[in-house]
Amino acid sequence: MSANFKCRLCPQCDGTGCLGELPGMGGVFEGKNFSLNVQGWKKILPAIPQEKLQEAAASFNAQKLRLAPITGAQENVGWPDEESFYAPFYAFADSLGIKLGVGDGCPDNKLQSGIAAVKKLWQAQEAAASQSGANQNFSQTKKAAVFLKPYPQEKLFERAEWALPVAEYIG
Repeated sequence: MSANFKCRLCPQCDGTGCLGELPGMGGVFEGKNFSLNVQGWKKILPAIPQEKLQEAAASFNAQKLRLAPITGAQENVGWPDEESFYAPFYAFADSLGIKLGVGDGCPDNKLQSGIAAVKKLWQAQEAAASQSGANQNFSQTKKAAVFLKPYPQEKLFERAEWALPVAEYIG
């Protein structure tokens, strides 16, 4: 499987190396929001004493974080296909205690691939539980916030039905 990754691996990721290209994850309007966030952090970080940063890092609680609704791995990242992108990405986030977020897109396989990746986490949990001899049923314990794009009501309800098994929230 070959990929044509779109990230330029710039020495400092500030949104300028990919300006004007296909938006990427959250990069609409020429990545303006990303650029503003980078500028904001440059102002904030120097004002925070180093010991406070170390204290914050030591007490960091990943369970307060949730992945943004990510979709479009082919167009935005340059990944060869939607289906193989999300499962390892979600598994890594989950291993850090970060809550999951599933994005929507067109065609339908974008949303369906994210949903399938959450279900793969269920399968991995069940396999780990049976190897360890645990009697608990770990099926369907991982849930995600599923973000749906605006669609006509009938299509929106159809997508919500697809998402229900994995959804902690639907928005």
